[in-house]
Amino acid sequence: GVGSNSFMADMNHLDVTDAADRDASNELTVVVNRGLQVVGCASLDEKTGRLSDVVIRPSARRSQAAESLIEAVKSHARQSQKVEKIVVQPKTDEGRAFFKKMGFEFVNDVGQYSEDGTCENIRMECKL
Repeated sequence: GVGSNSFMADMNHLDVTDAADRDASNELTVVVNRGLQVVGCASLDEKTGRLSDVVIRPSARRSQAAESLIEAVKSHARQSQKVEKIVVQPKTDEGRAFFKKMGFEFVNDVGQYSEDGTCENIRMECKL
């Protein structure tokens, strides 16, 4: 977003989008490149620890881009010492399985399934 900070994680669509109002001054955008191509990015609210808008280029899904992206987010969050945990709300089973593999744990198992089969309100967090 406008006014957000960013840093790059070098490395040779998880669905975690949220349209909630966010304060851009607290938002950090993490970008993963492979060569000159951006292969993934995510937004971290440094005030709340909320990770959102996690996107991985489809052609990079099997290249550890997602893992590099989340590790870069965790590393930055630990170094900045602004949050004690990172929170996500993955909307798909694939997203939940990925974040579980990356060290996130379910905060609540009670979700509401919408008509399109996605599950809302499942929160996962990773303590730093």
